[in-house]
Amino acid sequence: MVANMEIEKEEFHQPKLDLQDRRLGPCGCRSLAQGLSSTEHVRFLDLNGNQLADDGVRVLMEGLQINRSVEMVNLSNNGIRDEGALHIAAMLQSNRTLRSLTMVGNKIRKAGAQAIVTVLAKNRCLKSLNLSGNRLRDAGAIAFAKLLLESSTLDHLDLSRNEINMGGCRALAEALHTNNTLQTLKLGYNLMSEAVVDFGLALTQNTSLIDLDLESNMITSEGASEFGRHLLSLSAASLNLSNNALHDEGCKSIMRSLVQCVSLRHLDLSNTNITTSSMSEIAKAVQSCPNLNSLDVDGNRIGAEGVELLAASLAHMAQIQSLNLAGCGMAARGAAAVGVGLRNSSELSSLTVAG
Repeated sequence: MVANMEIEKEEFHQPKLDLQDRRLGPCGCRSLAQGLSSTEHVRFLDLNGNQLADDGVRVLMEGLQINRSVEMVNLSNNGIRDEGALHIAAMLQSNRTLRSLTMVGNKIRKAGAQAIVTVLAKNRCLKSLNLSGNRLRDAGAIAFAKLLLESSTLDHLDLSRNEINMGGCRALAEALHTNNTLQTLKLGYNLMSEAVVDFGLALTQNTSLIDLDLESNMITSEGASEFGRHLLSLSAASLNLSNNALHDEGCKSIMRSLVQCVSLRHLDLSNTNITTSSMSEIAKAVQSCPNLNSLDVDGNRIGAEGVELLAASLAHMAQIQSLNLAGCGMAARGAAAVGVGLRNSSELSSLTVAG
């Protein structure tokens, strides 16, 4: 067994170089950089949890600047700060192979975000960027919004868990009005609040976005109501509004905007403080969406009566594949109604009803 920071030569001949939690640290990066500068086999490099820090990233980027085979890199949980992000940006100036870069759980702030954004304005190769769990805040989000507004080939951007407030969220929503490349935008666990209204306007105009995640963003009933009123059409296939206090008023407004939405395939309303009162609108909306195949309403006390209303619509949704009703207080009466409603659902592969 080799020591944790040693890398065998044979590992550079595999398409996936998995070095997760090997404790490479800055010292172990020298041999890694040398191996990457010459390998033609490695496509995916996973360095999650290696305590690389900025010094290690500097050395590693020297190898990736030369490398012409690696397409995906995971640098999550490595204590990378702005200085390390500057080295990553320098690598992206010359690298034309990398397609996906994941840097979850680091300590990148405004300066690091700006450096990466500046390079991505010219780099036409990187398609997926995950910066979840950093410290970008509004300044970093605004920098990325400008990138999306002016020019970008990114189709996947994850800025969740970055302490982004309303200003940064509004800037990102504004960018969606004209951006036509981004397909996935994840903004979960930020501080969007009333800025969700801006996304109603943006989604009405945007036709490229497929997946929008707004989970746990302090969205209120008032904000959700305005979001629904401004959402005149939706091209996205997946909408996650879970863990927000939508309440019945906000939920009903959103559901009215989703009636006969052809694009929608997945809707997540988990833990949104809705009750039986919302279920008539939800049932009407989901039944009218011909391609909706995944619905989550778990964690809401909608009761047996609310479940029965939804179950009646399920009888007309043969395409449903996944349904989560956990913690809805359905009791035996509601469970029986769901069973009847799903009799014709030949595509169903996941059903959760516990609690």
